[in-house]
Amino acid sequence: MTLSIGAFDAKTKFSELLRNVEKGFSYSITRNGKSVAILQSTETAKQTDAMKAFERICKRTEKLKKGFSVDEILEMKNDGRKY
Repeated sequence: MTLSIGAFDAKTKFSELLRNVEKGFSYSITRNGKSVAILQSTETAKQTDAMKAFERICKRTEKLKKGFSVDEILEMKNDGRKY
């Protein structure tokens, strides 16, 4: 669960926020009502990155099941080439 907190309040309550992050909470830090940062545990960040990678793999797997056009194969072949 991500809670929203203003930058000023986050600054004044930083120690409390860190204790809560250790307990599993995460915070969206806002300035003028716009989210500018996320405060979360490193384990949560690692899990989020792993889930994004897993989702990309799943999308590619679905694409493999459907097959590729010649143009898509050529695009993948040339993807990342500099010359």
